[in-house]
Amino acid sequence: MAFDIDPCTFDFLSLAKDLYDYGLLDQVLENCGSWEICEDCYSLAWEGTANVFADFSQYYSDENGVETLVFFDPVITGFYQLCAFYEAKNGISKDRNPFRQNGEGAVYQCFCMDAYNYDVLLYDGTRGRPRLIFLSGEEFCGHQELPGALAEVKFTFERCCKELKAAIVTEKPLTALPEYVGKEAA
Repeated sequence: MAFDIDPCTFDFLSLAKDLYDYGLLDQVLENCGSWEICEDCYSLAWEGTANVFADFSQYYSDENGVETLVFFDPVITGFYQLCAFYEAKNGISKDRNPFRQNGEGAVYQCFCMDAYNYDVLLYDGTRGRPRLIFLSGEEFCGHQELPGALAEVKFTFERCCKELKAAIVTEKPLTALPEYVGKEAA
């Protein structure tokens, strides 16, 4: 007995499971309404992408074929505010703040997707609000992975904020922080 199942069905189920794992599925389905499964895997991914962070804007340039997604969230703002406070408290520059370096590096690691033709930028609020920018070209095909990557980014920022708060509260230099501080968030 052979089954003729559309591959879109598996893509949809995989994406729905990922959204569920990140706690986004109920919110996304609430925004989606009822859809045909195969026609809307992309729409489900798009809704998932739009619902990870508090504020989201999208722009498309016909001239160069680049789509720009801009994400704002209190956790992004909080991370950069805590970094600035830590830097001022310890008299160090942005470049010498290990929490900033480790946090931003961890955020970029969240975007190891099986896709190409994309870039990620972080802005610390020096000019405008702190934000995450995702740029994708016409050949980008990682829409299904994007909501999960963004959810990982949000969790990473939350973890980094906890670590920064712990470092600020201890009022000890970074070298004196116990190693378990980062493991408590797990």
